[in-house]
Amino acid sequence: MPALVLSGSPPRSLISAPARVPRVAGLRLPAWLDIGLLRKAALARFVDLLARTRTLHVARTPEEREAIYRFRYQIYVGERNRVQYAGVDPARQRVCSPEDEHEGTEHYYFTEGGEITASLRYSTWEVGRLPDSVRREFAVDELEGLDQLKLCAASAFTVQPRLRGSVTSLLLALKATEHFHRQHRFDAILTSCAPGLVALYRRMGFRDFGATPRVKDVMLLPMVLLVGDLEYSRSIGGLWFPIMQRQARAGTLRRLAPDHPLLCRLARQERLVTSRDGLRAELARAPAIPLRDLSGAAQDWLLAGAVALDVPAGTRVTAEGVAERECYLVIDGAFEVRRGDRIIDRVGPGRIFGARGLFSDDGRRPESVHAVDGGRLLMIRHSRLRGRGRLSAVGQQARDALVATVLRPSSHSETTP
Repeated sequence: MPALVLSGSPPRSLISAPARVPRVAGLRLPAWLDIGLLRKAALARFVDLLARTRTLHVARTPEEREAIYRFRYQIYVGERNRVQYAGVDPARQRVCSPEDEHEGTEHYYFTEGGEITASLRYSTWEVGRLPDSVRREFAVDELEGLDQLKLCAASAFTVQPRLRGSVTSLLLALKATEHFHRQHRFDAILTSCAPGLVALYRRMGFRDFGATPRVKDVMLLPMVLLVGDLEYSRSIGGLWFPIMQRQARAGTLRRLAPDHPLLCRLARQERLVTSRDGLRAELARAPAIPLRDLSGAAQDWLLAGAVALDVPAGTRVTAEGVAERECYLVIDGAFEVRRGDRIIDRVGPGRIFGARGLFSDDGRRPESVHAVDGGRLLMIRHSRLRGRGRLSAVGQQARDALVATVLRPSSHSETTP
């Protein structure tokens, strides 16, 4: 039998686009049949199958770990200029923090042609022995009862630029999670991600719990995945559901009942908005701007992968000099634009900041932006606006409306594309 060869990655539409079902004359689908969910479940099975074709490497030697630390430096410092990231060592051109050498830590990676293409760190601790630094980083105390579970943390997720947006990052996450769970049988995964990755992380099965954004060198949003919550993962067609199902059948996963107090608290505390209807409603709250005049199809196209979030007073949303490509529409509140220690502008509802990162070559921010009061933002991903010539008619309509919104009178210099 010839070998099965799977190459490339599923189109972005598989993850972000709504399901479209062809009409067949005389065929009526039952009301209970959720085509969108079936499509997501099929994608989860496909990605799980694809993961089995990739070789997962576990860093067992000092040389392997050192290669990972240098790979991180290339991405975090060389590409993104995140010079304040924990563990940056310019002299040795490596990124290594104390957590990297913790006895409960494993480093996973993929390679191509002998070079590392993606890496991920997993760490775990026994119940009741979670370090204070980890509690703060992942906002553990903001979800009551979370610290009563055996926790692990997924962090330092690093992918080569050419592979971002491909299935590579998903495959590494899937394989590493399954391997680490077999070794440690944890109950929940802690992580934090940039706003631009929230929709993808939710697709995996992570949930937010209304935690305050963490600001280190960049703004990150704490999230959690409860591996024993099979009902939720099944209900969303979660990409990790096939793994969770296998672990449950093997008797290595502790299931949580749907009425478990922790699940009830988690459902009440979720705040981030990523659904189509929710994002449309957020856009409708903004003052009269060109983006509001877009057709429904163009709005959906622009807002694929977007997220609406609250930021408390004093939060630094973007950092000067750091490469980030998301932009933000202010829904509520006031934000100061700073260059160094100097305040150069103040933006409010209906204004966009961060747009230069969408259009510049390196994406580095010329200014930082801080919340003056508590505010609400709608984050728009850069991947929706690449290359004028490669956009569909709907995409071009959305891009033009975004540019028109950015260029409205009184925009400050940072928002000019």
